[in-house]
Formats: sequence, structure tokens, C-alpha cells
Amino acid sequence: MPRVRADAPDLAISLDGAWLARLDAGQLSLYDLRDSAPEALEEPVVTLEQAGSTGPGYVTFCHGDRLLCLLPFRVDEEGTDEGLVATLLEVPTLEPMSRLVVPGARRVLGIGPTGAVVAPLAAGADVISIRGADLSLDQTFLRGDVLSAVPAPERRWLIEQRGGHELWDVATRRITAHLTLATRLPLLQVGFAQGGKLIWTLAAAVPVHLEVFRFSDGRRLFELDEPGRPLRAEAGPGRLVVAHSTESGSARFLDVDLGEQTLRRLEAPAGSLLSFALRPGLCAELLALVEEGGGARLHRLPLPSVAGPAAEVPPAEASRARPVSPFLTRSGMELEPAGDRLWRSQARPLDAPAHQGRLPRRPPLRDALGEEGRPSALSRRSLSSSAEEPTEWDTGVAAKPNLPEPPPEPPPRVPRLGLARPLRRAGDAPQGPGVWHWELARWAQRLLQEEEGELLSTPPPGGALAALGTRLGLSSVAQKVVALLYALEHLTGSHPGGLPPIEIAQALGPIHDEALVLGELLPEAPLRRQGVLRRAPGGRLRLSTAATALLAGQHLPDLIPGTSPRPGGHRLEPGLYHLPQHAAPALASLVSTLSQPTLRVDALAEADVLCALRRALRSARLHAAVVLVEGLPGVAYPLFGGEMRGPLLRRLLRAPEVPLVVCGSTTALSSLGLAAQTLTAPLPRGAPAPSLPSGALPPGTFWRAPLPSARAAFLDGSSAPPGRLELFDGTDPRAAIVLTGTATPDDFARAAALAARDGAVLVLDCPLTASRSMVLAALVRQVPVTVLIAPPPEGLPSELARLSEEFARGEGLL
Repeated sequence: MPRVRADAPDLAISLDGAWLARLDAGQLSLYDLRDSAPEALEEPVVTLEQAGSTGPGYVTFCHGDRLLCLLPFRVDEEGTDEGLVATLLEVPTLEPMSRLVVPGARRVLGIGPTGAVVAPLAAGADVISIRGADLSLDQTFLRGDVLSAVPAPERRWLIEQRGGHELWDVATRRITAHLTLATRLPLLQVGFAQGGKLIWTLAAAVPVHLEVFRFSDGRRLFELDEPGRPLRAEAGPGRLVVAHSTESGSARFLDVDLGEQTLRRLEAPAGSLLSFALRPGLCAELLALVEEGGGARLHRLPLPSVAGPAAEVPPAEASRARPVSPFLTRSGMELEPAGDRLWRSQARPLDAPAHQGRLPRRPPLRDALGEEGRPSALSRRSLSSSAEEPTEWDTGVAAKPNLPEPPPEPPPRVPRLGLARPLRRAGDAPQGPGVWHWELARWAQRLLQEEEGELLSTPPPGGALAALGTRLGLSSVAQKVVALLYALEHLTGSHPGGLPPIEIAQALGPIHDEALVLGELLPEAPLRRQGVLRRAPGGRLRLSTAATALLAGQHLPDLIPGTSPRPGGHRLEPGLYHLPQHAAPALASLVSTLSQPTLRVDALAEADVLCALRRALRSARLHAAVVLVEGLPGVAYPLFGGEMRGPLLRRLLRAPEVPLVVCGSTTALSSLGLAAQTLTAPLPRGAPAPSLPSGALPPGTFWRAPLPSARAAFLDGSSAPPGRLELFDGTDPRAAIVLTGTATPDDFARAAALAARDGAVLVLDCPLTASRSMVLAALVRQVPVTVLIAPPPEGLPSELARLSEEFARGEGLL
């Protein structure tokens, strides 16, 4: 309530800076600030007369389209009983939406976007709350005299009594914590800034004494002394404006930049200052109501832009900052819910043992004087310094002019209020990922309590949610759905089984239309189609395992990071790719050249290949990765007696939304009706043979270790047929997978794919029958593997005889 005189008209500006409301006794006027012309404020857009008012009232904007007006009135004609009437009006028509009568209320202790606090002339106070389009009255049952009330973060009120300050929670309707402000001077006004991250105090003494603290731990950022008598103060985004009177009786404004910690002085228009209001936004300005010639006139004073977030005390200055600043103590009333415990642990007392070692108490004189007795960087200004000749505490700091355009004269030098680093955002990396998870859990709890405000419009910044939404092209509503389900299921644990769609829409109702939220939960919506959400029993919706792991920062064991910092790395576009090489070194060489992370799928080790492939494709969409599939049945090796699932496999490989690289033959992909782009990777020359296989051997086979001087048998698969047949004389030193008589044709095929990947050869240790000849011929035509067979005395079967004609003539070849 930035009203200098008690009987002055009240001013209020909407949160978006578009409207100005002026309340003169019973007349309410609404002005449009979007017109930059100063004369536009001479005539209001609409005026509302409210009869029956007995004194000045109070007005504030709750949202961009709602206005709360409080007026005193007489209950009966004799005037024996008085009270207050609260009216919720629609902007810009000023049509009444809700009306509430509070008999017996004589004082308005505080008013803000969430409602107001009123009290009688005796002890106690009542809270007027705004719930949607209705007004409600909550009794506090306070026994002491309430002096003032200030809107606090998270729909709370900082109520001042003679014994100190207490936080009143509107949701739980009780006091949740006590706040101690250990200041040296009596207080005139207390308020919050920067969305509740900072708390400031204005002393009720001469000269003007202002202190700014960080609300999370009570650390003082800076303090300021200025000659004059303080009047009122109002906080805006990134700034704090203090009105004070000089020795000559004129009014002056102090514009404090909370980010850069700089001070700008602004002269008020000539006349008696009645009230003022601060307009936020890019075109920030100060609107002052000044009494001139028996009437009141509005003046618009432009303000320069500010730095933004507030600053934090550097480690070197932290030891000199006095810890005698706000701290919270637990209330002695009944137990608080989980939401209060989360909020209170973030602002724990400074007198706890954990803080005594880091912030030792210093005498007050050490704060005002440096090591040599001179004022330090964080000390207040000297009282003897002249306002017309500002002193620069920090050399080399240029001032910002009071007007948006620089004047012809050089701008005056601006004193620094303190040296400090900018406050870190909640999701910045130096504070760790736990900070983002903490604020996300608190954001979800406020949504379930049906609170409204600007802080609930978006989830807290940071974490992996923004990157996930960018990769998948999720809307802002869809990102809020993901944040809500993740917080309730994995952070707070209040809904471990997920939520029904209608409850998700109701939880996001304070910030979005419920029908719009339901549209993001349909089966064909991006959240369901891209695998971010899955359906749980009972019609509930839950986050998929891959999405949960991504938000929690878990590393997938089969995800290989990309090589984007390395020069020469290339990127694969979504589509199907074919790699004829089955060898493990060739796969590693391909992965090392990609700028994207690679998700490896070993189909030889999966019981359900199609399920593993679907899971990998969903994870790859979330991580923007390339899927590399090895040993895919029917593609990497033929199937003889196993289950053929060609239609299902074709559906997965036909149009992948991510880059999908399949190791296999071109013939097998063509038989499925698929077209793929062929990739090549170099094979190492003279690589040593492996001592153990990279996967489990199929039944009917065993591993034969290589000799120390043996080399791996890698084939590039570029020739037709890609494999080869050789005669086995029993002295081959290479690593081998031996095929016995108990192995089935499908065991032959799996062993061939494993041997091609590991650089081993296949050795047939059983009679060469006609059926086995057909299996070996099919393997050599599709898999780049070397097969060793003993020369049969009766000659080669017809299948192998026809295949031998296709091989080049040479030693050891059939």
C-alpha cells in the first residue's frame, strides 16, 4: 500500500502493467497505461461510483482481469456499527464478480494479489481470500493486536504483532512459522521482492535506513542510509523504490537496483506527494499522485531498465555480513503438513549449529568499518555525505541516468551499495540437481492446493524437462503434465500409481483450461504417441521408465555418449540405415564418428527382440540418440525353424522417428520390403583373436580358445556372398565356435552371427549331411563368417558345390 497520507487516494497497477486503478473515497477510476501519451491519464476508461463509503478505501489487482476493492461503510442508518465491504470486479468493465461484507472490521492491515487482511479496533484479524471468482473470509483467532500484514510468497501473509512477525498460511489456515527481524531500528515497512527471494525492511527513523536480506537463509545483501525522512516504499521486478522527504520538505524517490545494487535519485514533481505506484515491464515508470492547486494530478516518471535477478554475497564478504537477519522458528501449534516441512527446511534458522561455523557473529561496528576504520564496501553511506554530491564507493562504476534517453550533460556518478555476485537460479549446475527437484516438488504441491499466481504458470527452470520438451516438440501444457506426474510419483510419493486424466486436468486447472489439458492426454497426443506416458491399471497415466530415468538424471547402461566436441563427427537424420559389417570393431568405429549418442541393442541377448526394439526406440526419442541393432533375427542371420514375425518387424523398421542402424544383409531387408541407406565402417587389419565370446553360445556349440599368435577372422561383408568356406585340417589357430551334432539349424545361425561379430570362425565337428549343407550355404550367403569343414570323402554336396563356383580360386578355398 504505497500511500503517503492516510486520507490520500489509493493507486494500484495490474501485474502486466496495462491498467491503473485509482480509488478516491467512493469513486473508482480505471486508466489504460498502454497509451504512452501522458495526457491519456487525464480521462479514465471507466468510472464506478460506490455509494455509502465513509472514508478512503484500498484497491489492488489480483490478476490481469480482476480487481479487489475494499471500502468502509455503515451497516445501519444510525451509524452504530461499521465495517468493510470487499468487492471483486472484472477488468475493464468493472462488473461485480463477488461481494463480501465484513461487519466490525475497521482497519485494512494489508492488501495484495491474494486478498487482504482486515481487523477491528480490538485484537485479532481476519483474512479475505480470493478463490477463483469468489471471496471468502477466514478467521485467524489471533489473541494479540495485529499491527500490519504483508503478502508473502506461496499465498501466505507476514503478520506483525507486538511480539514479532508470523507467517499465516491461507491454505492450512494457521500460523506455520515465526520470523525474527533483528534490526537495530524500529520498522516502518517490511516487504518481499524478486518473487519472495528477498525481504527488505525500511526503518521508521531519520535518516532513511534500508536493509535487504536474502529470505532463504537470512543473509544480508546490503544496506543503505540516505538523508531525509522515509515515507513509503514499493518493490517491483528487480527494483525497489523508496519515497522520502528532504530537509526542504520536497519529496524524492530512491530507485534501488536489486541486481546491480546501485542507487538512482529521482526528483518528485512539485507539490505534496499523496501516493505513488510502480509500473512493471519493459516500459517501467513511476506514477505519482501529487496535490497541485487544490486538486490531485497524476504524473508519469519513466524509469531505466534494471539488471534482473538480485545479487548474492560473495564468499569473501560473507564473513563480514552479520547473521542478525530474518530466520524462521517452528510454530508450537499442531503438526504441519508435508508442504510446510519442505518450505521451512529451505529457510532453516541461522542460529543452528550448522550455520555457526560458517557465519561467525561480528560486532555491529565491524560491519560499518573496514580493517583500517574506513567504510567498507558493504557498509552504509555516511550521514555527512551530501545528496547533491554523491560519493562513489566503488571506483570505475558508471551510473545510469534517471531518464531512458541520456541527457546532454554527463550522467552523475552512482554509489555502489555493495559488491556481490548475482544470485544463482534454482536450476543452475553449481547448486546441483537436487535444487531443481526440490522446487519442482514444491511447485506440484502448490498446484494440488489449488493456489493461483504467476509462480505457478511454469515449472521451475533447470533440469532435463526443458531439453526433453525441445527434442520432442512438446507444448507448455504437455511439459507441465510431465513435471506434475514426475513430482507426485517420484519426489513427493503422494501418487505412486499415477493419476487419472481428469485429476491431472483438475490439478492444472488454476493455470490452464481443463479441456486443453485433456487434449494432451489422449492416445494420439504427442505424450502418449512418443512414449512419454504409459497407461497404468485403473485408467491411470504414469511416466514411462525411460522418461523417468531421463528426468532423474540416470544413465542408461547401453547408451554410448556422442562425440560432438570432436571435429569430423557427423549426424544421422531419422531413417533406416544398413551396415553390412557385423564385426565389433566396425561397430565401434561407426559409433566413434557420430555426434549423437548411440543406444546399442544386442538382439542375441534378448528373449523378446521386438519388445526390446520398441523400448529402445522410445528411449532414443527421449535422448535424441541413434539406435544400433546387432543380431536381429531374420536380418542379421536367417531363421529356419524359429518364429517368423516379419509383419511386426516391418512395422517397426519401416519409418522410424530416430536414426536406426541395422547390421545385416541387404537381401534380408529387401525381402521385408524395406529400403535402407548403406553405411560402411573400416575393419582393423591384424586384430588379435578374442579369448572369450561376447555373448552366450547357443545350445549344441562350444568355444575353442585361439592360440596366442592367432588373428581375428573379420570379413567386411561387401562381396557376394559375404561369407566364405575353407577346408579344416585341425591345426587352425584362430578362435572358433564348434558346431556339434546336437545343434539345430537355428543354433547354427545364431552361432554364425556371434562368430561374425567376435572375429571367430565356425568349425563343423559333425558329419556333413544334406540338411546341414543347405544351412551352411544359406549362412555363407547372408552372414560374413568363415566356415571350416572337413573335406568329405564322397565329395561336396550339390548345395556347397554350386557355392564353391562363386568363390575366388586360391589356397584353402573350395
